[in-house]
Amino acid sequence: MTSFPIQMLDRSEPMSRSHTGSGFQDRLASAAGRCVTSLVALPWMTDTLAGRITMTTYLAFLTETYHHIRHTVPLLRLARARTAGSDERLRRAVHQQFVEAWGYDSLLLRDISECGGDAHMARLGRPAPATRRLIEYAYDNIEAHNPLGVFGMIYAVEATRARLAAPVARAVTTALSVGPEGLRYLSARAEAGQDNLMVIERLMDHLVDPSDQAAIAEVTQTMFGLLADFLQGLPAHAAT
Repeated sequence: MTSFPIQMLDRSEPMSRSHTGSGFQDRLASAAGRCVTSLVALPWMTDTLAGRITMTTYLAFLTETYHHIRHTVPLLRLARARTAGSDERLRRAVHQQFVEAWGYDSLLLRDISECGGDAHMARLGRPAPATRRLIEYAYDNIEAHNPLGVFGMIYAVEATRARLAAPVARAVTTALSVGPEGLRYLSARAEAGQDNLMVIERLMDHLVDPSDQAAIAEVTQTMFGLLADFLQGLPAHAAT
């Protein structure tokens, strides 16, 4: 995995020490904000936001996002099964994310078709190595470690979407003249991203177990690194 330039949490304040939920959430949000800023500075994202994007690279983005997003519901289903003995609030939170995540993979396939891509081939295709590493890490963390780490995955992804979905959609519209029919996924994420991020943040306010905090912080940090690899693995915006 490419080294990510932002340290997720201040290691001078050990995660093994008990924190209030709000203190943990404040630290997590501050660090996540710095991580998203670093994602914005990556060449692929800088070019995209500046309007230097081609249909080929937009389709590659949609396809790799599909390969990642299609696993969100199975991942949450697995996490829900592994948290069967947890606090009721946490079980409800996992279920709520399960419901919220439903259907985004279909939106991505519709966008691919609308933009001239082959949705059938995208669905059957193999994800790029960086996408595959992201997926494998998410499953391994739930199966072999703390299943509540799934909230770290969701937090990293939602923080990124809340900041970037709308500006990326505007850049694609301007540069490629793509209408709403080819922006279903980005538009839906721009609309829901901030609300879903707030749901996760409220949940973090109630997490006081240091081991759960540490698991979520570790997964959040790792996911930002994997998201950086995901973006850097996309085709460069070569001139058409």
